[in-house]
Amino acid sequence: MLEAALPLRNAFYSLEKQDKDYTFAPSPSEWKMAEAICKLLQVFYIATVILSGSKYPTSHLHFYQFWKIKKMLNKKESNLNRKLLNGQPSTQDLTIARMIEQMQIKFNQYWIETYKSACIPVILDPRFKYDFLEYLLNDFGSEEEARKWMSEVKQIMEDLFDEYSKEVFVQS
Repeated sequence: MLEAALPLRNAFYSLEKQDKDYTFAPSPSEWKMAEAICKLLQVFYIATVILSGSKYPTSHLHFYQFWKIKKMLNKKESNLNRKLLNGQPSTQDLTIARMIEQMQIKFNQYWIETYKSACIPVILDPRFKYDFLEYLLNDFGSEEEARKWMSEVKQIMEDLFDEYSKEVFVQS
């Protein structure tokens, strides 16, 4: 909705000039914040479109979309922290910083619940393997967390292989 409203900015300004009783026009700072929020939410929109596809498999895309969201949140958080440390932050900066903080909390909750099911398809995809997954997992947390996650994913893969092997040898 914000993205659809941005091109109508001039219409809001015109209405404000024509109708003196019109008091709902966003201020210039609110328009600026709307633009910033649209850029922030664009990554989520793209991920939603990709992952909700029904004409193609999406399981191998989950991890990559998680990774893109995490990278964007980390970058925005870092940029805002730099602004906050270097001077007087604007209201927009503080609002977006609070949004990103809440997004990081929610993201981390979802990540902890779903990382195993997001990592397995990456390993099974012929283009990627353990080393690539390990490299990307380092972006999600500390080295210690990445090692723990990687260890758990490897254990799951070994268990899956053992289960598959039992089935194949029993049928042979």
